[in-house]
Amino acid sequence: MEEVGEILLSTDDLRVEQASVIAVEPLSGKEITLLNGVTFHIAPGDWVQVVGANGSGKSTLIKLLTGHLGMTCRLEGTVHRGFVGEGPIPYVMQHPEAAIVGATPWEDVLIGLEQQGVQEALIGARLEKALQLARLEHIQHRQVTSLSGGQKQLTALAGCIAAEAPLLILDEATSMLDPESRELVLKAVRHLNQLGRAVIWVTHRLEEWEAEDRIVVLDEGEIIYDGHVDGFYEQPNEKDKSICERLGWQPPYVVETALHLRALGYALTPLPLTTEELARAVSAWR
Repeated sequence: MEEVGEILLSTDDLRVEQASVIAVEPLSGKEITLLNGVTFHIAPGDWVQVVGANGSGKSTLIKLLTGHLGMTCRLEGTVHRGFVGEGPIPYVMQHPEAAIVGATPWEDVLIGLEQQGVQEALIGARLEKALQLARLEHIQHRQVTSLSGGQKQLTALAGCIAAEAPLLILDEATSMLDPESRELVLKAVRHLNQLGRAVIWVTHRLEEWEAEDRIVVLDEGEIIYDGHVDGFYEQPNEKDKSICERLGWQPPYVVETALHLRALGYALTPLPLTTEELARAVSAWR
């Protein structure tokens, strides 16, 4: 937890209690409920996967947690910000270009630190550390326009690290990336989580999950599931559908195979999510 110790103002959970977010149209005054009675918490060092279809409320939840709701939204319920503090926190969006202002990763992080009013004597160390943790040291002076999509996302991530955000939030950060770039970003963020940073990873890619991840599922502005991967895929009983089936989603082929083997009586715990994990589980039966 060495990394966290430098940035935490509190060890209390970030807690949202029965929160509803209502958008009010400026001209008509019409109200639209974006989140409905959501209760959610995250502790320092946690990793939480937030998933849901388009329009399910994922982005609204992120804006609520980061303090970016905007003037046209009204909050009902309570938010105890705990370890993230009272001010707004930066997060990594689907399109990193919207947040990058520097010509190079080094310059972008530098500008961010200067805008925050960080003392000049502290800037060098924080800049170097952020680029290192984001794994950008080797390309820190390359033009942003020449970077891959994954490298641009890492540049945006470096800005969040330099800002000493105690909670790293990535909102569909890999949705527009090729497989190589997705792996680059995901590995970097997993490493930061292992160092103690809390992470909320918003995604629609089931293949980005790991067996011990906590999954929070939003549907029509409500949290319909908050638990581990097994519970997302498993049917609670013979009559009811799994959460995955209720959403109309197709499990990855490896998961379908593992669930079929479970139905045949093979003990697979935790549920294998990759071909390597499935192969190891099958080998253990011999």
